[in-house]
Amino acid sequence: MKTCTYCGRETDEALAACRECGTEFVSAEPTSQTSSVLSRPGRIIVAVAIVFMLTIVVIAMPTVVIGLPLSALFFLPIYLPFLLSFFIGAHEWRGMRWALRVSSILAVFVGLSGMSGRPDFGDDVAGNIAGASHNFAWTWGSGLSCAFVAVIAGLLLRVVLPSRSRVSSEDISHE
Repeated sequence: MKTCTYCGRETDEALAACRECGTEFVSAEPTSQTSSVLSRPGRIIVAVAIVFMLTIVVIAMPTVVIGLPLSALFFLPIYLPFLLSFFIGAHEWRGMRWALRVSSILAVFVGLSGMSGRPDFGDDVAGNIAGASHNFAWTWGSGLSCAFVAVIAGLLLRVVLPSRSRVSSEDISHE
């Protein structure tokens, strides 16, 4: 008997796909290709070239090295629910997957609608700090609130969706 990696149901060895969900079974045949595309000296040359290029980027553009991680941190609550939705694989949690994806898209629009069009609120340091904190609050506030609503909606869908699928599968089996 084969066990489906998606739904967990056991299926006959002769079948190529799961009876329950239709997921195709993948054969675990080893590949015969053991040689690499590049030889060892070629891999060393490529690694040295990559290190050299990264060193040039760090020296020439320090704002990129500092700015990219800070931008990733700044927008974390907007894109993180979207990324987490791809790690939810169980079929019964499909409502949570889609709720998290929709919340990320909604958080972008909510965050952009509340952000200031100007990067600062004056020509002094206090105005710049006020503008940055305003935009930070809108970005994190929209991301976290939309993610919170998505988790609630996903949990509600988890309760509602399996009961509908159980009823429909029971009706089909009795007919």
